Amino acid sequence: MYTFQMDTLDKILLKVTITQEAANCDLWEKIYVMNVIFNRTQQRYFSEGTITSTVLYDFQFSGWNTSDENFKWLKQILKFIRNDSNYDSRLDILIEKALKNDYTDNSLLYYSPNAMIPKGSKPLWNFSELQETLRTDNFVFYKLKIS
Repeated sequence: MYTFQMDTLDKILLKVTITQEAANCDLWEKIYVMNVIFNRTQQRYFSEGTITSTVLYDFQFSGWNTSDENFKWLKQILKFIRNDSNYDSRLDILIEKALKNDYTDNSLLYYSPNAMIPKGSKPLWNFSELQETLRTDNFVFYKLKIS
């Protein structure tokens, strides 16, 4: 389904991003967030066509914004990855599932209403150009409307 390639760095940064973005989420929400990352990579939407360029693109994934609380967890996340031998295999299973099917209907954006400041507010996006595709306990997903 997806035609991009993933190297070791891509896979590591994907796993760190999923841990930052969806640490307290269920397995399906983690897969949905992966689908958004994969869709952005595939379509080069705020991406240069690699997972690394997608997740590190400025101000796209909050966990990589240096002012975000999640960024402060980075050392702890990396320590966790090094010390938990099951971490890689658990996320590898989710990565394989997300690579086989886009469960988000080509979503490119998502946000967490509960993480917004103030809580419940929306990002400063042009919602007239977006179509909601999926709503979960923690996230709302969107794709671009087809003109």
